[in-house]
Amino acid sequence: MIPVHPGAAAFVDGEEKTFLDRYSDYIWWGLMALSAMGSAGAWFAGYLKKDERSNNSTLRERLLDMIAAARRSDSVEELDKMQSEADEILRDTLRCFDDGAIEEGALTAFGIALEQLHNAVADRKTLLNSMPQNLQRAGAQFRAAATS
Repeated sequence: MIPVHPGAAAFVDGEEKTFLDRYSDYIWWGLMALSAMGSAGAWFAGYLKKDERSNNSTLRERLLDMIAAARRSDSVEELDKMQSEADEILRDTLRCFDDGAIEEGALTAFGIALEQLHNAVADRKTLLNSMPQNLQRAGAQFRAAATS
């Protein structure tokens, strides 16, 4: 009779545990812990970007208000100021996008609002430039009297 190695006998008898039998619980708990830490990290990153997202929503609302103001504007100078402010809003929005504070869908919505503002400013400038100067002043005085 040939002597049997004790490790071989334990394996054949089914008493020897494999690597996964021994450590599967630890692996499972480790994966769960990593998943939980990843989720917590994603939440925390989103929480830190919350102020930038709300600030960007405020800027988008300001841009929409500027569209209405551009359609009522009485001077090219006022329209130029609106364009400058829109450029600053654009710069801030692109910075937020680069930082990951806003997503591509929000950037697309912002782009639509910005395009509408540019169209409103261009249309109003065309109208103001086509009107005689005395009509422009009379219109401005009429609007000022109506709001007083």
